[in-house]
Amino acid sequence: GVDLGSCLEALAFAQQHGDPGLAQETYAWMSDNLLHVLRDPSLYRQLSGADRERIVSLRTSRGPAVLGALVLPGLYRASRSELTRGSPAAEALAVGPAALPPPAYLHVFHPGENSWRPLTKVPQEAPLRGCGLCTLHNYLFLAGGVRGSGAEAVCCNEVFCYNPLTNTWSQVRPMQQARAQLKLVALDGLLYAIGGECLYSMECYDPRTDAWSPRAPLPAGAFPVAHDAVACQGDIYVTGGHLFHRLLRYRPTKDAWDECPYSASHRRSSDMVALGGFLYRFDLLRGVGAAVMRYNTVTSSWSRAASLPLPAPAPLPGRRAQLSPRRHP
Repeated sequence: GVDLGSCLEALAFAQQHGDPGLAQETYAWMSDNLLHVLRDPSLYRQLSGADRERIVSLRTSRGPAVLGALVLPGLYRASRSELTRGSPAAEALAVGPAALPPPAYLHVFHPGENSWRPLTKVPQEAPLRGCGLCTLHNYLFLAGGVRGSGAEAVCCNEVFCYNPLTNTWSQVRPMQQARAQLKLVALDGLLYAIGGECLYSMECYDPRTDAWSPRAPLPAGAFPVAHDAVACQGDIYVTGGHLFHRLLRYRPTKDAWDECPYSASHRRSSDMVALGGFLYRFDLLRGVGAAVMRYNTVTSSWSRAASLPLPAPAPLPGRRAQLSPRRHP
């Protein structure tokens, strides 16, 4: 079979002898194990640009894109009688009070069946409270967070990684700084860990070197707790939390932050998303819905978008991500 030591040789043989089956098998293996390929400089350098693009694109094109939710057991207060025997939640409670806390599960939504299914159990050692979460190259990354509670609570710098194509969890290089309440953003093949409780600093992870390096800290006065961060048009934007209505932009090419124009709304934002060169900022109006402000990243101007009616707004029961899990026979 193909492995890290033989994939280059197998690909060269397939190309020289016109064996599309072996070539596809080799591309699929490298796609399934992309992080290992990226970290091997002698292997990655010998791949052509077309080969690199192909193995990256295979990670998302081999299966349908799905919505995933990280479901935390602490959000539910179901009694034992309300749980279905044999379900993951029932199994978690059956371990007894002296055992480890119930595990969290990553669920995926199947639109055709209109149902959620558990995809994987999150490792017990992954601190989910206050962690940063995002996807990069169809890997799910969980970074930082708080382990323990009360006087024994500590911030963590560990980074966990889930590969849906092989259904495996692993750890990558820890961050240089322990962080909680951080934001994790993927941009141009890199991960950015932004701020956190009592932190202005930012650092960047390169999967090709499996290393974190410091980046320009957030501007003074931008204490980023419960903030929102998105990537758009090659830059990173941060707003919300203690920033209130401010909007900051980070330019990776210059490793520098600048201040964008203030929005007309002076409310705390509840979320922000990027779409087609625009940022959409949602300011929650309790009992009414959400006011939506739209920011044009080209003209640096704000405008009002249609409000989102939410008569009884309620948070989603978990954290969201997008993954393309492997197909099961």
